[in-house]
This record gives sequence, C-alpha cells and structure tokens, in this order.
Amino acid sequence: MASRGLGRLKTTNSRNSVKIVEDFWAAVWKDRNPDAIDRFVVDDFVITTGGVDVVTRERFKEWAWQFLEKITDLEFEVVETFQNEDGSRVASRWRVTGKAVIVANKRPIEVLGKIDA
Repeated sequence: MASRGLGRLKTTNSRNSVKIVEDFWAAVWKDRNPDAIDRFVVDDFVITTGGVDVVTRERFKEWAWQFLEKITDLEFEVVETFQNEDGSRVASRWRVTGKAVIVANKRPIEVLGKIDA
C-alpha cells in the first residue's frame, strides 16, 4: 500500500491539516470504512500505490475496499503528522500491520507509507 500524494483533500477554513489527515486515517483505515473517503477527498483525486495511479475518488474507494478484504487483523498506526505554518501543506507517515489473506497461511505483513499533500 505504499502510496504518495493524497491529491487534494477537502479543506475547511480552519487549516488544521493535521486534524483533517488524522481524521481521515481514523475514519477510513482504523474504522475500516472506505465509504468515509467521500468526506475527505475531492472527486478528481489521484493516488499512486505500488507504482500504479488510482484515479478518482470512486476508484480509490474501490481500491480501499479491496485492500481491506486482503488483510485480516489490520492495525493502522500514525507514526507522525505535521503541517507547515499556514496549513497549506501536510505530511504524514503511517504503518499498517496485519495478516495477508491471499497467502495460504495468512503470513504477517507490515507496510510503511507516507503522504505529502
């Protein structure tokens, strides 16, 4: 799930980009609810994962559901999140652990990722 770029996040006037990103992590990955992507991501969103561009919010939601189906015991940990002074740029590093369903004996996995938006 190594990825780059959350594209353009939906923002509010508060410019607390750290809160927006960490709310995204909680709603989508920790709560295992890719439908929550609608609250955070614009329609023309693009994410690159595994060297492949996933284009549009709807395709990203499909990808997220498929990813969740392949991992049991998924744990999502935010390593760090920070923003620049005015909140117009944010970066976050995270770790996913769990067991891969696609492997016969459900071998443990660990994925590290980051976003820069």
